[in-house]
Amino acid sequence: MQTSIEMAEHLLSLPPAARVNTIYMMREMAPKVTKDYSDLADKLHGHGDQEDRMESRRAFAEKRNPKFKGWIRPEDRYNMPKLKPQK
Repeated sequence: MQTSIEMAEHLLSLPPAARVNTIYMMREMAPKVTKDYSDLADKLHGHGDQEDRMESRRAFAEKRNPKFKGWIRPEDRYNMPKLKPQK
């Protein structure tokens, strides 16, 4: 954590253009996500009880612990979306 803070402080000490350019370069160098993983991410986004997202926000606003349901059908916990088979 300390190293992360030091790196962030260093980035903030750079001129704005250098900071923006450095972040842009890092993003361009990052490995690109394949379409298969993007599709899986979309499926996972809808996996589980969608009401839990709103419960999370309500609980935060009301300063209480959330009461998550997890899945509408409990067996869905073990029915995870899959990547498409590679051809």
